[in-house]
Amino acid sequence: VYGVRTNFGEGGTRGCLINIADPENPEMVDDQFGHYSRTEFRDNNGFSASRGLYIHNFENPADPEPIGSIQDDSMNQGIFLAGNTVFSAGESFCTFSVENLNAPQLISEIDMPGMGYKLAVQNNNAFVMDSEFFFYGSECRDDVIIINCENVEDPQVIGTYGSTGMIHDVEVSEGIAYLACMQNGLKIIDVTNPEQ
Repeated sequence: VYGVRTNFGEGGTRGCLINIADPENPEMVDDQFGHYSRTEFRDNNGFSASRGLYIHNFENPADPEPIGSIQDDSMNQGIFLAGNTVFSAGESFCTFSVENLNAPQLISEIDMPGMGYKLAVQNNNAFVMDSEFFFYGSECRDDVIIINCENVEDPQVIGTYGSTGMIHDVEVSEGIAYLACMQNGLKIIDVTNPEQ
């Protein structure tokens, strides 16, 4: 199990690996797992967003082994793994091929209006939370940017949903987007036609 611990005194975030085989007695395995904002797991491999994409093997959780990476100039905050494609969002929206775990490849990159920091992908559409301000307590207007990724080499923005206040998280299931909107509670949006 992977969690993110915020170390303000150290100028960023660090990953924490926690063993929850016994849920009543969770055990810290590693509390110094890199400056990664988000990590997705498949099998024994973790896919982490930062300035680029970083892949580690977790067969030995106490000593994750780097097996592949590709660096990018933009800061990535959100990540979503679908098949052999990784989608990430930050200063830009990127797609990566991870067919070869040892040599991930950047497929495409488009600029974001603000800072993308969480995303979900369903039916070839990415739903990216985008904000000019993404620290708690600021007055801001977060948007959900909808990007069609049917052609991962040429993703296209096809819609935007504006929400006053901060959006903390997004999940999409069967054409419905669920937005956790901090002070404004839960918002439920029909996205069966994301272009409207």
